[in-house]
Amino acid sequence: MNDPHSGASVTFYNYLLTVFVEGDVRANGKVSFEDFDKLVDVAAATPRYFKLAPDTRVEAERRQMFEAMDSSGSGFVTFRKFLRFVREHTREKLAEHAN
Repeated sequence: MNDPHSGASVTFYNYLLTVFVEGDVRANGKVSFEDFDKLVDVAAATPRYFKLAPDTRVEAERRQMFEAMDSSGSGFVTFRKFLRFVREHTREKLAEHAN
C-alpha cells in the first residue's frame, strides 16, 4: 500500500480498475451512486473474508464514502477519485486490523 511500484500495489490497482470498469455500466469512465453501491459489494468481498470490511451494508455510510469522493458534487465518481479514496481507506483498515 505504501509503495506504488510494488507488485502488490500493481495487483491491487489492477483489481480496483477491473471492479470499477465492471461497475461503469454506461462505459463513460464514471459511476453514479447506484453503480458505486453495487461496485462496493463486489470490491468488498475479499476484505469481508479477512474481516477488513463489515458483513452488512449501511447505505448512509456508503453515501458518505461516495460524497467524500465526489468532491465536485457532480453525482459521479471517476476511477482516479475511487482509487485515491480506496487506497487511503484500505491503509486505515489495515492499520486498525494490525492493532
